[in-house]
Amino acid sequence: MKVFFIISDMDGGGTQRVVSLLSNQMIKKNSVVICTITKSKEFFKIDKKIKRIKLNFLKKKQIFFRVFNFFKKIFTIRRLLKEYNDYTIISLIHGTNIIVLIALIFSNKKLIICERNDVRKQKVSSLTNFLRFITYGLANAVTTN
Repeated sequence: MKVFFIISDMDGGGTQRVVSLLSNQMIKKNSVVICTITKSKEFFKIDKKIKRIKLNFLKKKQIFFRVFNFFKKIFTIRRLLKEYNDYTIISLIHGTNIIVLIALIFSNKKLIICERNDVRKQKVSSLTNFLRFITYGLANAVTTN
């Protein structure tokens, strides 16, 4: 099995901890890649056999840069995932999930979306809720806590 984790960062936190624990166990019998979207530090120890891809997008507050980066992330991720055609992609955290789902429209890749919170109780913007509603049905599976 080949697994490609994609997450916003590995700075620390529960979701990042889960990715590090799963990856460190899975690398014993599988091929594993962890891709981070934003520039971040490595908080958790990751096995050296795990391939790391760091896209290093910067977090910007200006609306123009946020919109520009949103579309740039989509195209960058789409191009990147073409190289990992036979991998199962596991995307974590709602912002990353939406970007990955849009990037993979009209592709036949296996995609699992992971929400580490209760989506009904997590407070997010109306736009995020709308994009979740529109895109999450495109995934092969959606998991939540």
